[in-house]
Amino acid sequence: MTTSPRGRDLASSDVPNRTRRRPAGRRPGGSNGGGGNRNGNGRPPQGDPSLEQLPDIDPTIPVLHISELETRPREDLIEMAEEEFEIDGAGGMLQQELIFRILEAQAERNGTIFSGGVLNVVDDGFGFLRGERLLPGPNDVYVSQSQIRRFGLRSGDYVTGQVRQPKTSEKYYGLLRVDAVNGMDPEEAKRRPDFDAMTPIFPNRKFRLETVQHEVSQRTVDLFSPVGKGQRGLIVSPPKAGKTMLLKSIAHGITANHPEAHLMVLLIGERPEEVTDMRRSVRGEVIASTFDEPVEDHTRVA
Repeated sequence: MTTSPRGRDLASSDVPNRTRRRPAGRRPGGSNGGGGNRNGNGRPPQGDPSLEQLPDIDPTIPVLHISELETRPREDLIEMAEEEFEIDGAGGMLQQELIFRILEAQAERNGTIFSGGVLNVVDDGFGFLRGERLLPGPNDVYVSQSQIRRFGLRSGDYVTGQVRQPKTSEKYYGLLRVDAVNGMDPEEAKRRPDFDAMTPIFPNRKFRLETVQHEVSQRTVDLFSPVGKGQRGLIVSPPKAGKTMLLKSIAHGITANHPEAHLMVLLIGERPEEVTDMRRSVRGEVIASTFDEPVEDHTRVA
């Protein structure tokens, strides 16, 4: 779902196998800051971190994989998170966020770092895992060419896995093992089709937005302009007519009636206050570049 100051472009899709809300995973390293996609001596990190030996793992701790966790009932995952890993608030987490936190807790027990980010593949063939705004920083995680080829990784993929600390001559963390790609098992993600090669069809399923009786806008959209899964829509109106409120109402309807959907709200050129309000009120992933940001940042985020 995207929005701009003059008109709002709405696009939602049904993506049951992906996380509906990007988990707030702990990024390795210190504070955010500037940085490029090279190490301190101007060259890409030497060697392939994925070929290094993983840290010794306690044999008494069972090794969990995302493919196994995805097959377990939600009740079992909540019980595992609360009793085995002492994760607070597990009952209120979405399915993929819960799995992410369990894998993160397992990695911490074994003395490794578990992290994730959006993959940005550079011209040289390797890539970096970065925050949602894709801006370079000291917390970037280096991804080797062999890992990108092996798992068929693409720019924009959200990759999670175990990483190691930078070595003496390096500036960035290195990805040791890929645990998940867009919330899916890496082997499953490798077999996904190319989006540009897929055949477009008319929507044959729709989002039901109506939730409670006093939310008239949701029912009105359902009756007069239903939103199909995979459909695009445009909201055009004068300023201060309530476009943002309508977008929030649609977002609330999707999260309430379709928890399997991955909700993303993209705000480009909006006021910072509107971004804050959207992040506080929408249970989904909010990505923004406010009007005071450079044009280059707008383009990169979009």
